[in-house]
Amino acid sequence: MLITFRCLSTSNLRDCRPFRPHWMSVMDSLPLSVQLRNARRALRLTQTELARKTGCNQSAISMMEGGQTGVLGRASLEAIANILGVELPPEDSPPPVAVASSLPVADVPLRICPNTDCPGNLPYRAGPDILLMPTAHRTTGDRCPLCGEVLVSSCPDCGAPLRAGAACCTSCGAPLVPPPAVTSANIADWIAERQRQSTLIRGWSI
Repeated sequence: MLITFRCLSTSNLRDCRPFRPHWMSVMDSLPLSVQLRNARRALRLTQTELARKTGCNQSAISMMEGGQTGVLGRASLEAIANILGVELPPEDSPPPVAVASSLPVADVPLRICPNTDCPGNLPYRAGPDILLMPTAHRTTGDRCPLCGEVLVSSCPDCGAPLRAGAACCTSCGAPLVPPPAVTSANIADWIAERQRQSTLIRGWSI
């Protein structure tokens, strides 16, 4: 990327400032959580991959990208921002104010969305655990058509190939999509409501 410079004075190098394109100013006006999420997606990183690189939990990164930046400490935010190339605001600055497609192809490798909150990932109960059955995507794009997350083509834990109709890796047994952190007292009602929403949104996307 080419960045030009404006020199206001040839006798004082401190007067030379980088020219910031308009799109950079727009990016800076977004909440920090949105900046970090957009930067991660631009680098084609999943939440799980970013969690590995920074030593954070995937669920914490998911909550942070949802606007709850307080779930991560300053050191964790700095590690994430450093990898993503996002400049953090000073610690004493006020909190940010929230700002109010692809075609299936038969020979494209199977991909799934690793986003816990994606409506395409259908929850169900397996004993005491809640698992998410991911929707199989065969698209020429690399983003989930429902939530925009970066799609993955292998198990996030061991790298084994995916199999359609599986919620867990057939090689290592790990969940392909991180399970949700359900705090509701009635898990059955939560699952039923999520299934209803997922089925409805899936119907809209057809």
